Amino acid sequence: MAKRKPLSSMAKPARSTLASEDERVDVVERAVEAHTKPSTLQQPQDIPQQRSRAGMKKVTVHMPPEAHKALKVLAMQKDEGLEEFILSALNTRLEGEGADFRVD
Repeated sequence: MAKRKPLSSMAKPARSTLASEDERVDVVERAVEAHTKPSTLQQPQDIPQQRSRAGMKKVTVHMPPEAHKALKVLAMQKDEGLEEFILSALNTRLEGEGADFRVD
């Protein structure tokens, strides 16, 4: 049985894959221009920024799924996110206990 040629030797590009020097310079110039000119996109001012987790510690609580669902529903009724709602409740409790700090 005769050996077949590897497929890679049969596949030939339709044209040269090497770009001319002018084409390479043009691509580089367009890339530099795209990254140096100011963005034309406007950032909406009314969208709240997500809180950063850098330098923060996580506090977790285990609860039954029904309680978690009820807590989420209550937070939605107050038009707050779950984290914002829990922090508000925690700060209210800390204030009641006479703590001299808040969690923001």
